[in-house]
Amino acid sequence: MENRKNQSRQRLIACFSFYPVSGPSVRHRIHNYCSLWQKSGYTLEMLPFLTESLYRKRRHMGFFASCYKAVMITFCLIRLLLRLSRVSGYDLVIIHREVCPLGGGVFDRYITSKNGYVIYELDDAVWLPMPLKIDQRKHFFSENSIPRLMTECRMVVAGNQYIRDFALRYNSQVAVIPTPYDDLGGLQYKPKRKLVPVIVWIGNVGNDEYLDLLKSPLTRLASKYEFVFRIIGSTEYSGFQIEGVNVEFMEWDLNSEARWLLESDIGVMPLFDREYEKGKCAFKLIQYASAGMPLVASPVGMNREVIQHGVNGFLAETEEDWHSAIARLLEQPSLRSEMGSQAYATFSKKYTHSVNSVKWLNVFEEILNN
Repeated sequence: MENRKNQSRQRLIACFSFYPVSGPSVRHRIHNYCSLWQKSGYTLEMLPFLTESLYRKRRHMGFFASCYKAVMITFCLIRLLLRLSRVSGYDLVIIHREVCPLGGGVFDRYITSKNGYVIYELDDAVWLPMPLKIDQRKHFFSENSIPRLMTECRMVVAGNQYIRDFALRYNSQVAVIPTPYDDLGGLQYKPKRKLVPVIVWIGNVGNDEYLDLLKSPLTRLASKYEFVFRIIGSTEYSGFQIEGVNVEFMEWDLNSEARWLLESDIGVMPLFDREYEKGKCAFKLIQYASAGMPLVASPVGMNREVIQHGVNGFLAETEEDWHSAIARLLEQPSLRSEMGSQAYATFSKKYTHSVNSVKWLNVFEEILNN
């Protein structure tokens, strides 16, 4: 293979992923670095398996939807095979989570056999079975595919320390790079506060199970305080209710997400304390912090790293913890403002694209120069 050291030309990076760039994980962890990497001499080419259309329609059911998906998956497989034929020509290759769930990792292994500069990148404990009721991976789950891929790649980029510790069992070269988010400016750019505080939760389909941890505390709080519980998510959440609570549903929209977060006052992230959840990258908290909100979350995994208890938010383990923490923030606008400012300072220091782009560039240079 061509020696890739000391090249003055623009280096070409391919990112293989299952979801297209509208998928939040690959968009935030890879695609949104495009312009920053371009300025530093790296051109990024996104090579997702799914088309944008198939991604949007993947949960549609019925005869015609099934026929459409069958035709499109065949197209996607042919397109993938054509792309694999030129994988050796890239200076660097990033595999985000998996190339394709079909084949038990055969496509990922082909890439590592043809290109010696492959980075495996992940932000979830995808080597564990999904414990939630909605499990989109259950029919394709392979217990050994992730460890094997980690072994075969030049380096692993992990979204948090929990993933790093697992990856180190299979690869000695592991870097931790958190998931960044757009800089919303925190309190500086918040619109005029409403009289009624807004508690916000943003999440993907299936994650509503975590909201069970909030139902009782929010019901108790609603009997004493006036607030809105805002849910930002897919249409499956449109009928979600909690007894006695004013629940406001906002169907997720890329162009509205930032505004809805900036209009909110308290960000919450409940999680069950299981091995799978320890692999989560606290991305909700990072979003809330960017919007200058105080944070309240379960003390699980990376949540403990993002939240400084009593400084930029609260860690809430029990029902009483949740009730007490949110009650204090509802009662004291000045505390919300102070903790929100501290949360934004945490975001600015650790979780912006510019901060984490430097870490990625260091990874690229380390691989290319060794």
